Amino acid sequence: MTSFPRPTPVRLSAVDALSAPILRDGMGSADDLIFVSLLRADAARYSARYSDIVDDVPEIRLLAAAARVLMEPEAETHVDALHHRIEESVAAAVRQRRTTSNVNMHAAGNGSGPTTRWRGDSARVQRVLDDLVAHGVPGAAATVWDAETGVHFFSSGYADPAAARPPVIDDHFRIASLTKIFVATVVLQLAAQGRLSLHDTLSRWLPHAVRGGAAITLRQILQHTARLPDFVDQLPQDNASRLREYAPGELVTLVADKPLLGLPAGTYSYSNTGFLLAGLVIEQVTGRNWRAEVRDRITTPLGLKETSTPYRETAIPRPHLTGHHFSSSGESTGPGDDVTRLSPTMADSAGEMISDSQDLITFARALFDGRLLPAQQLAEMTTAVPSPEPMDGYGLGLVRSDLACGTPVWGHGGKIAGFSSWLATNAEGTCVLAAVTTRIPQDTIAYYRGLINAVFAPATTDDQASSATCNGPEASNREPS
Repeated sequence: MTSFPRPTPVRLSAVDALSAPILRDGMGSADDLIFVSLLRADAARYSARYSDIVDDVPEIRLLAAAARVLMEPEAETHVDALHHRIEESVAAAVRQRRTTSNVNMHAAGNGSGPTTRWRGDSARVQRVLDDLVAHGVPGAAATVWDAETGVHFFSSGYADPAAARPPVIDDHFRIASLTKIFVATVVLQLAAQGRLSLHDTLSRWLPHAVRGGAAITLRQILQHTARLPDFVDQLPQDNASRLREYAPGELVTLVADKPLLGLPAGTYSYSNTGFLLAGLVIEQVTGRNWRAEVRDRITTPLGLKETSTPYRETAIPRPHLTGHHFSSSGESTGPGDDVTRLSPTMADSAGEMISDSQDLITFARALFDGRLLPAQQLAEMTTAVPSPEPMDGYGLGLVRSDLACGTPVWGHGGKIAGFSSWLATNAEGTCVLAAVTTRIPQDTIAYYRGLINAVFAPATTDDQASSATCNGPEASNREPS
């Protein structure tokens, strides 16, 4: 998604003049606030963000036109805080309309409307989120799409504790290593087109990039069996380095001369370096960077307007969650621990992207219903090698997690400063979970297992779910992963 410049101040006298006839027609004070919000925002952004309802809300179309006229440099108006509150209100109204629309679309599809109760356990999902907040996470949210009953949204805590604002379904957040699913999908699309092979060695496309490249295949870097040292381990973890910019080649150089952790084979060893290299391979094969390929092959065709590759942009589009960090001792660093702004170049194709829960659900559905990959490549993607907690297996950019009942779900987790996210879908793509927290939990494994069992295996008791999963090692707070 395009990053828009900060809107210029507007003339309140002109605002009053244009708003008067609208108010006379009975729009009321709430719509007047929307009017002011549109004047303070980039009109093009609203046009794109709310294109799905603009025809049904002529007032918004009118106000956007007025905004284009009034976006002129004038005397500063001190309405930043008000603008933020208004924008969240607009997002909430659109969210309500969009959620209703999702249910209605389902009803139109089967001719009778949703007649089956959602099979997940809503109370347990809420308990997991509440427990996260009780144990120090400022905010947590989970969105579930179910083919039978539509969209279900859950939240706990605050999206922004300073403003005491709860999370909303449209909140953007850094998806960290969920980026790997997008990158792997592009590589598999190129394989389906015959432009590369998963059997190609890394050295064919990136000669001398890392030691041992002639023995490493593209399949191995997508499956974390290349035994590559992880460049993230070499990054400074102090807060002062959060905004430092890196070039992809600079990140590769951090580990280029380091020996492999073992012979490339079937042994799993998670490394962000492999997906950094996968992004560079995409560029070598196509002549364009991985961001352009993700945009043209995935986000644009699927209409993922809230999904972006921010590159050097350090901010997150509104509305967004506010990310927080723990100190090295594992304690919250207090009110000053806002780490929402960072340089995405520290993650690149291993974890740079930003999205919202609805876009992630759309992406997962498209991946598993065949819109993005032919059957052969999807089968390759879901052929997993054994891996340690918190996963049960790793395919090509996809994690396999086995429910307490034994059924697998597919997706990925992501961790980066301030955010922990999870995406999971059943193999049929008929139920999808997207979840996020605004601080990396101290026991990511237990919370993730609790959520997926509540959503996909609701007959499993909490005790059964936790006894199968909570004895593993605690999640690392390093970033990204």
